[in-house]
Amino acid sequence: LTGFSIYVNRPFVVGDLIEIASQDLQGTVEKIGWFYTQLRTLDRQLVFIPNAIFSTQALMNISQTDNRRLLIDFSVRYDDRERIPAICTELTERVKNLPEVNPTRELCVLFRSYGESSLDCQLVCCSTSNDYLDALELQHTLLLLVGDVVESQGASMPYPTRTVIQADGQ
Repeated sequence: LTGFSIYVNRPFVVGDLIEIASQDLQGTVEKIGWFYTQLRTLDRQLVFIPNAIFSTQALMNISQTDNRRLLIDFSVRYDDRERIPAICTELTERVKNLPEVNPTRELCVLFRSYGESSLDCQLVCCSTSNDYLDALELQHTLLLLVGDVVESQGASMPYPTRTVIQADGQ
């Protein structure tokens, strides 16, 4: 019955990249049968999934994603707090000019929180592609761009630090 439901509803087809979060499982659909679906995981393992799972578990069809959202967390030193507005403005402008970033989706760079040893910021944008490798390449570009912008604004990224205070006489 579930194999028929997959055939009729087509939540995925052969070649789609799917994820079953509750099973911690992600891979490409290789074959859809009446009772089992063959999935090739990202590390090339072949998994046979009983089709009954698809009627009780949430399924994400990653191949049908129109583009990928990227969240890039970065931090600056407490000493550079006054530079955060300029960092956010310059980073936003430079990211807008990247052809791999979707101009119709959200784009923001924000100061998010006071961390233990840093001021924590985040860049949010979407790629123009739904391809996983394209998103990884864009993430690589954005991470390097964040470092360039922080440096160009005369700020730097912190190293975690700890201050040890010794009691007198020890």
